[in-house]
Amino acid sequence: MTYCLDKLSPVDPSSSKLLLFFEKYVPSITRAFILKWCITQTLSVIEQLDAGIRYLDLRIAHRPDVFSNLYFVHGLYTTQTVEETLRDINDWLQQNPQEVLILGCDNLQSLSSEHHMHLINCIHGIFGSKLCPKHEEPTLRNMWNRNYQAIVCYDNDLSWSYDYLWPSIPYWWANTTKTRSLIHFLEMKKHIGRPGIGFFIWFFCGRSQFNREYTIHLKTSIWFYEKNDFT
Repeated sequence: MTYCLDKLSPVDPSSSKLLLFFEKYVPSITRAFILKWCITQTLSVIEQLDAGIRYLDLRIAHRPDVFSNLYFVHGLYTTQTVEETLRDINDWLQQNPQEVLILGCDNLQSLSSEHHMHLINCIHGIFGSKLCPKHEEPTLRNMWNRNYQAIVCYDNDLSWSYDYLWPSIPYWWANTTKTRSLIHFLEMKKHIGRPGIGFFIWFFCGRSQFNREYTIHLKTSIWFYEKNDFT
C-alpha cells in the first residue's frame, strides 16, 4: 500500500541500523533517499483491483506515534489505516461477487497481542462470510458455490486458532537486482519441487525490465506445462 505513504511519518524501526542512524542525524537527506525506493505504487487499492490485481501483500504495523489504529508500512507508514483499506476492499468485493482475492497479512512482528486481536476481529467483522476457511479446497468453483471471496493468510501462529485465517505464504525472494542471480535462485527452488497440497501465487514487484520478466515467464511457463497434463 505504498501509494499513500506519509512522508512525515516515523521511519519503520525494523529498518537497518545504518538507515536509522542517518535518519536520526541527517533526516532531510535520508528521507529523500527512502522515498526513492519505498514508493512502488501509484494506484489506489481500488484502482489496483480494477486493473486486475488479485493478490495484495499487506505489511501491517503499529505506528509508534499513533495510539490505537494500525497502518501499513514500507519504510514509512501510510496515511490510510488498515481498517479503512479493508473496508474499501470489501466494498469492491460486494460489487464484484465472482471475484476472489488473496490477502497476505505479513510482517506482523511489531504487533502486541492486543493489536493482533484487534486486527483479527477487524478482518472477521468486515469480510464475515466472504472468508474462505482453510479446511476448504480453494478452487474457484468451490468458492463460487459457497460465496467465498477472500483467502486471508496471516503471518503469525494465531492463524492456527482461527479457521478463516490461513498460514503465511512462503516467498521465493532472491533479494537481488541481477537477472542471472534471480534465475539461478528460481532454478534452485524449482528443483526442490513443490508440496503435494496447496496453491501457488506468482507475481513480480518493483520496476523489473521487460526482458527479465519475459525470460522468467517463458522458463516458468515451460516448466509449468511440463509438470501438468492439460490434454
